[in-house]
Amino acid sequence: KTAYEIPKRDWSSDVCSSDLGLDDLDRRYLRALGTTYQGGPAGLEAIAATLGEDALTLEDVVEPYLLQVGFLARTRQGRRMNAAAFRHLGIEPPASAQDPSLWA
Repeated sequence: KTAYEIPKRDWSSDVCSSDLGLDDLDRRYLRALGTTYQGGPAGLEAIAATLGEDALTLEDVVEPYLLQVGFLARTRQGRRMNAAAFRHLGIEPPASAQDPSLWA
């Protein structure tokens, strides 16, 4: 181990960001959407209430990056986690979310 290596931590760590630049709020958002709402669809207000955060903060701060890295989709029905987010978090997508067009 060299002085320049950064230790990798579990995605649930509250201290260290992940290798994709996710911070604690990003991980809490994905964890809530992936576990509480089985990957979605879920409304922004519902996710905000689950996290105890302001919906506008989530929409303006968290979601743009999650959309950019392909972890989140905004649909008419609500927010959905994409397959890449489930893989990154090590969560198995629920059986109800096995529509190939959503998880490809």
